[in-house]
Amino acid sequence: YGYIIECLLFYGYGIQLLSNSFMCKTIIFLIYASTDISNYLLTLAAIDRCVLISYRTAHYRFCRKSVAKFLIGFVIFLFSLINSHFLYGFRVDQNGLCLPTTIEYIYFYVHHYDTYIDIIKTVLIPFLIISICNTFIIIRLTRKHNTLSRTASTRRSRRRQEKDRQLTSFLLLTSILFIVLSLPSEINDFLRT
Repeated sequence: YGYIIECLLFYGYGIQLLSNSFMCKTIIFLIYASTDISNYLLTLAAIDRCVLISYRTAHYRFCRKSVAKFLIGFVIFLFSLINSHFLYGFRVDQNGLCLPTTIEYIYFYVHHYDTYIDIIKTVLIPFLIISICNTFIIIRLTRKHNTLSRTASTRRSRRRQEKDRQLTSFLLLTSILFIVLSLPSEINDFLRT
């Protein structure tokens, strides 16, 4: 969306946001950092659900509001730090274009970061973690469903089975949507470089 707004402002009104050094560095930093942060917050949610479903007593220690706040803060800090190289790696040239600062940084950014590192860090690792957690949850719920089916067929157990089935569908949909919605921008970055 940022790119669309930038194009609309530039071609429609002649306003170029990225021609300002502060805006150039900040917008590029925020694009990468916010993408990483949102993907890893989804990953934390998958891990939290996995711990909650899998370990009955562990959720008293790990699935709490204070732990969640700490982990959210840690993810924000970590990915802000990881992406901080954008704050010193970009500059505005004499034509008002927002570009990498040095030849070495251009080589690093184009040939390594924006192709391989970013796709692995931003899409592949979170997708694998989310998929593993969701698979583990589905296996646990399926085993629980089979145990409940053998013991009782009451109205309450059928309602529980329906909720488990809905959760399983939701988890599968989450994994599929994550990859479908995250991968196109990464493929675009990969192909552009």
